[in-house]
Amino acid sequence: MKTSRNLTSLLLLFPLLVLLTGSRSGGYDEESVPFDFTDQFYLENGVDPSAIPDRLGTPTSLFPSVVDEADNRDRRDVRNLMVIPAYSHSGKLVFFHVMGHFNADGFTDDEAGEEAFEIVEDADLYLFPIEGIDPVTTPLPFPFRQDSLMDLRHGYYSNNPLGIWVLKFGVYTEKAKRRKNSHKVLRKLAKKNGVGSDGLPLIRTRSELRKLKKKKLLKVVTRPLTGGLPRYSICPAYKDPRDGVIRADNFPLPGSEQDALEALESLQTTGNCPIDYDQRRMNPVPRSPARVYRHGPANRSTPAPRMRGRVAARPEPGSGFRGAQLVKTNEKRNIEKHAWTGHSGFFFRPGTSQTTSGIKSFDALPA
Repeated sequence: MKTSRNLTSLLLLFPLLVLLTGSRSGGYDEESVPFDFTDQFYLENGVDPSAIPDRLGTPTSLFPSVVDEADNRDRRDVRNLMVIPAYSHSGKLVFFHVMGHFNADGFTDDEAGEEAFEIVEDADLYLFPIEGIDPVTTPLPFPFRQDSLMDLRHGYYSNNPLGIWVLKFGVYTEKAKRRKNSHKVLRKLAKKNGVGSDGLPLIRTRSELRKLKKKKLLKVVTRPLTGGLPRYSICPAYKDPRDGVIRADNFPLPGSEQDALEALESLQTTGNCPIDYDQRRMNPVPRSPARVYRHGPANRSTPAPRMRGRVAARPEPGSGFRGAQLVKTNEKRNIEKHAWTGHSGFFFRPGTSQTTSGIKSFDALPA
């Protein structure tokens, strides 16, 4: 009888436990991933929020956001609209959001700050800029030759509450450029993963990256702890993006790879991936050269220049988009292609298919 009463009590408490701990991914709160953290939560976990110059929801933020209710006391009511696909260290499909960037000066001068620094220095986020860009001296955003690579080892989902990463930049060496058609390692990797617009292989796993480094075909550079451009990026990642976790109004980073775009669209419409979300497809679409477009200040009175199409939409005043313009172009087979361009130089690559359906913060411009 006593056992029966205890079981009944547990059943009654179960909804409350789900609410407090999260019902998915072993307690990991997927629903809160796109929301910025509160000031208190930043400080409790060793980061000074005032030291994040491009914090989500501020006028200097690099990413669009909307005001939305966060059902989590550790999150602000500011939700990121841009979702970014990446590879995990083992090549799995991952999606994440960017909340801002900062330098080592942004860690608090206490035990929490010291602990955060130790955790973060083991969390590597590899970005791959296109040829000709010096990532150490060039501020983000700038064009990338492929999707990012996130090292999710070391208990990322349990030990890194703010989702902070060290930005590391993978750049092919002159040796790789000279021997891209003859080097055995490069030819084998290109056959497996496909190549970028530069004719060099895409990098999908940490082991591939390490092998390229060992052969002196790739170098990895980082920014200094202080005195330079931001070294760290706050990028919470989804552990399981299925079942409606990614909202209908989210849209991908322009230039993302085609398989990731298809997976994201399926997640938004059906709640599932067209492929196993634990495995990245290995039939990449050839990538086209990146283009970088820059615009002036937000809500300027003169129209944006026409670029192979017309300006299809504009941000509403106060929407936080800071002069971003949505450029729609029609190319082969009348496929609609969208490109984000903005005051900070958002970029896109033709050959990608992206949707902006569900975004409510735009007014359509007349043709």
